[in-house]
Amino acid sequence: MLPRSDATQIKFIRHLRELRLKAGQRQADVAKALGRPQSYVSKYESGEKTLDVFELVAICRVLNVPINDVLSWIEKNNAS
Repeated sequence: MLPRSDATQIKFIRHLRELRLKAGQRQADVAKALGRPQSYVSKYESGEKTLDVFELVAICRVLNVPINDVLSWIEKNNAS
């Protein structure tokens, strides 16, 4: 589980979930498109699993969201 003090990571997880919902996809839909079990999506949306860049690119493709939009969001919301 994520430490609760990592506010940026929590915001990012919420953002990914919002993108999925905006795309009208259920966790099971995304998981099927990725060839993964539904628990895979549940785990990264809960913070139990972190994503590598290749997984993030695949998720963006499934959600039809340009990776550059997600990277821009990260840059904008990553207050150091």
